[in-house]
Amino acid sequence: MDCNLEGRLKKCHLPLRKGLWPVFEAIVNSIHAIEDAKTSNGSINIHIERDTSQAQLDGIDGSRPIKSFVITDNGIGFTDENYKSFETYDSTYKISRGGKGVGRLLWLVAFDSVSVDSIFMQGQDLRQRIFEFAVQHNGTKVSKEQNLKEGPIRTIVRLQDFKHEYREAVVGEAEGVASATLEHCLQYFLHDCPNIVITDDDSSSAIVVNDIYKDTVGKTRTTKAFDIGSYKFQIDHLLSNGPRLQEHSIHYCAHERSVVRKKLGKEIPNLGSKLATDDGDGLVYIGYISGSYLDKAVNAERTGFHFPEEESLLAEDLTEDAVNKASIGQVELELAPLLSKTRDHLQARVTKVITEEMPEARPLLRNLPSLVRTLSPNADDKTLRRRINEAGFAHEVEIRDSVGALMETLETDNPNIERAKETAEAILAEVTETSRGKLAGYVAFRKAVLQIYEKQIGVQSSGKFSREDAVHDIIFPRRTTSDQLNFEDHNLWIVDDRLAFHQLLASDVPFSDIKTVEIEGKNRCDLLIVNKPAAFSNTSDEVSSVVIVELKRPEREDYDGNDNPIDQVLGYIEEIRAGRARKTDGRHLVINADSPFFVYVISDITPALKTIIDRRSIFTATPDADGYFGYAKQHKAYIEVLSFEKLIRDANKRNRVWFKKLGIE
Repeated sequence: MDCNLEGRLKKCHLPLRKGLWPVFEAIVNSIHAIEDAKTSNGSINIHIERDTSQAQLDGIDGSRPIKSFVITDNGIGFTDENYKSFETYDSTYKISRGGKGVGRLLWLVAFDSVSVDSIFMQGQDLRQRIFEFAVQHNGTKVSKEQNLKEGPIRTIVRLQDFKHEYREAVVGEAEGVASATLEHCLQYFLHDCPNIVITDDDSSSAIVVNDIYKDTVGKTRTTKAFDIGSYKFQIDHLLSNGPRLQEHSIHYCAHERSVVRKKLGKEIPNLGSKLATDDGDGLVYIGYISGSYLDKAVNAERTGFHFPEEESLLAEDLTEDAVNKASIGQVELELAPLLSKTRDHLQARVTKVITEEMPEARPLLRNLPSLVRTLSPNADDKTLRRRINEAGFAHEVEIRDSVGALMETLETDNPNIERAKETAEAILAEVTETSRGKLAGYVAFRKAVLQIYEKQIGVQSSGKFSREDAVHDIIFPRRTTSDQLNFEDHNLWIVDDRLAFHQLLASDVPFSDIKTVEIEGKNRCDLLIVNKPAAFSNTSDEVSSVVIVELKRPEREDYDGNDNPIDQVLGYIEEIRAGRARKTDGRHLVINADSPFFVYVISDITPALKTIIDRRSIFTATPDADGYFGYAKQHKAYIEVLSFEKLIRDANKRNRVWFKKLGIE
């Protein structure tokens, strides 16, 4: 070979994960040699030699590392013509079979050296040729060439000393090598493939790859032709029920060999880990794509394809994305009967989650199939909820993008008003549907909060009633102010929907610690709400009203004349009126003598509390007898006393029409 072999090898690219590719090259060479020999009983043996050094024997658990592969076949052998082609880099001798003339170079990328012992017929003579192929020889070095009187026609190729980095990156078990061989060379098994057997130093039994093919995929093959642009392609669909092929995959092939293998889990999430069948068996799908376009596009090492970039496309060119999309479409078409059951089941699950738990996502029901196609059948409910949220956000982004595009259209010199109107109406319909969904979600949230609150105020598993702080936090978290929380973080609507709109709210915070109100003392009420100045205020700094909410532990009985919620809230009012309030810019807010107070005392009407209320002439019982209302004239305070049961019942009544519309009453 008149070439610098070491320099040539540096130009060969072989990814570590494809460390078995040189072995596959030797196997395919053996298949071609058997075809050329026109023998009807072709056989190939791949023997795995293990590392037997003492360092490798110490602490061995399972198979020992692979040292070498020995491939033996009964093909035509290294005749003078074949040997001359072997010595010629980039030989075109096997171009009709897709030969690139560089396959054997990969042997020396992953292995230190190669030895070949071939017995063959040259004309009428039986000959033997033994040679080595190594970098130190800058190619081949023949050690023996002789005529033989007798002997079997056979060739032995020994790929010696598997390089550590490749050895560590590939499967080491004989079963894994057998499965990888089947996947890579499967298109040969579709026809009359020679018998391929794998033996191993670490095992006394042999693996017949042909049997794996027959037992797992041989009976399920269907072949379909399809076009991409002006090019014709073929896809072989196979379903495996065996343990060795574990992942759904699609193989892009050139010249009957797998070049690129892609997992289908991301491309078609509905496949899951296995395809379910009527008899309960789980199947793995494997597809093989082939065609003249791929034959021409494959690189010299057969480890990938040269697809044109978008910017350099010619009319007849195909991009990798175009080939991939068309091929995936063929897979989905073939598997439609099996996927339909999975998708129906997923659709039912998603519909149930949306209607029962996430009504805000109802707009997604109109295009449910597209969402379902992105889901794995193995997804749990938590994953479904997350994916529904992601789809909802994506839908909102699409709407915003559509609005932006519409605005750009209207800003042009000559906008098409009629088309813009149609677009606007379509966008408005989407916005309306999305808004309805969000409202539905919020209504469902209110229903859930009321159910939780109802349980919280009842007798707990301990046999006791909840502490005051437990029922407090559901309405508004303690020791916080409205400046620290989002609107969605409190449930003031349980008491009164109007309470959600306020200037300041302090929850269980000492008066002296409230920054916008100057009040002496460490007393604290459960909720202090300062409302914005009203239009009828004398100045823009007047406080329109102040709301106090006081909560007590359910079924509390230890009230007396000195310790009860009525006197407690009136004391708060006196203390607040004696202080000063100010806005965050430093100007004083006015809580003057006419500023009204609205007080809600939320407590079960126990006999002790009823006695205290009855002693005050200001209170009147509500018609349902579960509460009281009254006006403390001296304090200019309207006071309501509500039992927990009445609080929940009234909140349910205010929201009932929404619950009914949503079907969750």
